[in-house]
Amino acid sequence: MPKIGLPCLLTVALYFAIAVTPVHCPVYAGQLPSGETFFERSPFLTRASTNNNSAAYNIARYSFEVRVPADSGEPLGTLAITLPSRAGRITFPEPGMVSAVDGAGQPVPFKFQKDGQTFRLTFERPIPPGQRLTIQLYPMRNPRIGGRYAFAFEAAPAGPSPRAQFIGFGEFILIEGGGK
Repeated sequence: MPKIGLPCLLTVALYFAIAVTPVHCPVYAGQLPSGETFFERSPFLTRASTNNNSAAYNIARYSFEVRVPADSGEPLGTLAITLPSRAGRITFPEPGMVSAVDGAGQPVPFKFQKDGQTFRLTFERPIPPGQRLTIQLYPMRNPRIGGRYAFAFEAAPAGPSPRAQFIGFGEFILIEGGGK
């Protein structure tokens, strides 16, 4: 059996040390190497309500509360809200028919975009971890048909390449012929 010299052993040892050494890239919490940002713990919908649950009632208000967990890793940058497919005559919200306030009751400015049954609120000042946000919609009239109405919510962190996550349904029940 041939003898292996010290230089040969050192070369082999160095090769294996390099091959198994992890590469340390500057990846930040809540960010993939591609630059895409994500929530380590996603925001969640805590409340959905209406000030009047009568079908066909004029001038109703829908309120939704979203909390951004303290350990979310990223601030909330965008909320996408999809209207129920059976919404019937819910007037699609326009910028003046939507408001957003933070946990202290201060208005949160946003850019408004709509696409089909979905509208997006992109916050000019992202909602930091540990905070809550209340969104209010002011439709012209509740749908004429009673039943359960579910608004789908999706949240995305702030940043140029956010990964959105479904965070829940904001539901309420409308009653035909009465209600509160």
